[in-house]
Amino acid sequence: MNFRAVQPDEALRCYRIHCEAVLMLLEKGVRQWLRPASFKVFEERVSDQVLFALEKSGEFLVIGTVHRPVKDEWGDVLESSNPIFFSTICRNPTSDGKGLGARWIQEALAKQPPNEPVYVDCVTGDGTLKRLYEDCGFQQVARRHIEYPTGAFELDLFVHKSRK
Repeated sequence: MNFRAVQPDEALRCYRIHCEAVLMLLEKGVRQWLRPASFKVFEERVSDQVLFALEKSGEFLVIGTVHRPVKDEWGDVLESSNPIFFSTICRNPTSDGKGLGARWIQEALAKQPPNEPVYVDCVTGDGTLKRLYEDCGFQQVARRHIEYPTGAFELDLFVHKSRK
């Protein structure tokens, strides 16, 4: 398997994976996202070189973003003024999923500066993502009730234990 930045001509491919993952989750009743992000968001992430894929034999198995966004909802609990966040991690619904999200996280962690905190947040949901992040070495540091235009969510914030 190869972990690499997504190239401009691959943005649409990644966007399709994201849309399919969102729809799959909604069909299962998982309220991680209410609708897909816009294609423009994916084009910007590719342009900024922050969208990464775990691929095998040319197939993208997992995609996700590694970036330093402004996360206003967490500003009072972040240990860094310029934190690294992993976000919009999506498994290709056509792949078997056996540990692929964890593999993407491990590969992404290995590429980050060693002394900087790395964060991830997620909708509280049924605990599936919480277990994944904890199994990957993240520790929950906060929970918030957030009101977005798309609805109200309970969000959990995690920081990687080795980077606190």
